[in-house]
Amino acid sequence: MPVVKRVAKLGASKPKLHKPSSEVSLPTQLNEPPTEFSDFVTFLFGEKGVGKTSLAAQFESAIINQWEPGRRHLKILQVPQKGEQPLNWERYKEYQALAIESDDIKTIVNDTVDRAYRSCLEHVCREAGFKHPNEAKDFGQTWKAVNDEFEDTMNLIGLSGKTPVFISHAKYKEVEDALTRTKTEMFVPTCTDKAFEYLRAAADFVFCLTMRGNERVIAIRRTDTVFASCGVPDTFLCPDTGKPLAEIPMGGSNKEAYRNLCLGFENKLRGRILETPQEEQEEETNKPKKKLVLKKK
Repeated sequence: MPVVKRVAKLGASKPKLHKPSSEVSLPTQLNEPPTEFSDFVTFLFGEKGVGKTSLAAQFESAIINQWEPGRRHLKILQVPQKGEQPLNWERYKEYQALAIESDDIKTIVNDTVDRAYRSCLEHVCREAGFKHPNEAKDFGQTWKAVNDEFEDTMNLIGLSGKTPVFISHAKYKEVEDALTRTKTEMFVPTCTDKAFEYLRAAADFVFCLTMRGNERVIAIRRTDTVFASCGVPDTFLCPDTGKPLAEIPMGGSNKEAYRNLCLGFENKLRGRILETPQEEQEEETNKPKKKLVLKKK
């Protein structure tokens, strides 16, 4: 049977525009981006014991949602408090609501986002009568419910005017170069692909905390071996040359590490620089990546 193609008639009526309500209007002024480092969404990941939680606690008026049990050795503001039950998704949402309402809290940290996402998954599946989304066999609807619940809950932090900070551990993962098809090991977060997908979209900065010899450093931009992302233009540039920084020193304390992040954001700190221009190495594009080489400054 021949295939009949639909052909638009000449002079056919065009779709009618939706009539806007009186409450909707177009902007007349350009958006003013935040000017302080503490106003942006940050995702920290790295090896165990490198100082991720301690650094996150240095952010302005920070409270740590501690998903990993037994973390009592740090002098930080955290929940659950001593004697309270470990976090689950329902309890977390209660703590988050209290933190959002508090005038004393500016930054809300999730440590780790790996466990937060797992708790969200367990909650949604329990409500639906499953142990795992794959058991539902519903063409991905349960997976969608998990991701929607996680994203909607985490988005409430930023929408409230508070600053979200997320923490994950790190692992080596085999990745393939899109241009050369060669495979290399890259240092990446341990969170699930779905959580990472959300964080890549939501976070302005993805920083990797790692060791360079005996020195603790913060990777600012992606290289061929370490994943990182600087999503705010004209920040973390070398004050002498204006070239993008690949990494900066953490210094001798967590207070110094946070101070270095603020100085780096203001382009007032020296570090290791990339030889490629910033616009050529941004990982969010779908173009094949050029190999990036670190150069000591």
